[in-house]
Amino acid sequence: PNVARVTLNLDGQNLVYYNNATRPQPMTWPGKDGTGVISLAFQPVDGSPEVMLNETGSWAWLRMLRGGRFNATKLTDVYSLRLGSKGMWADFELKAASVENPYTL
Repeated sequence: PNVARVTLNLDGQNLVYYNNATRPQPMTWPGKDGTGVISLAFQPVDGSPEVMLNETGSWAWLRMLRGGRFNATKLTDVYSLRLGSKGMWADFELKAASVENPYTL
């Protein structure tokens, strides 16, 4: 409710959410850009500066996951993820391409 926009940049792939209905968006890790940059930006409703989370390097995505709440669900290829900072958060549902994936390690 206090966030107008959430932007996830996953190795050059962008997912932008504006308080509306959610929709699946395919993404891969590592991304095709190979930048090794993962960022999550929250734009507050009141217009104050963006709140950013950033990770860089080959393992940036896994470090971002470790900094959030990452949990398995009843489905073996679906995971829930909550990422946040400074009282703002975003919930994501991750669906792996297979039950054999790095999230099971």
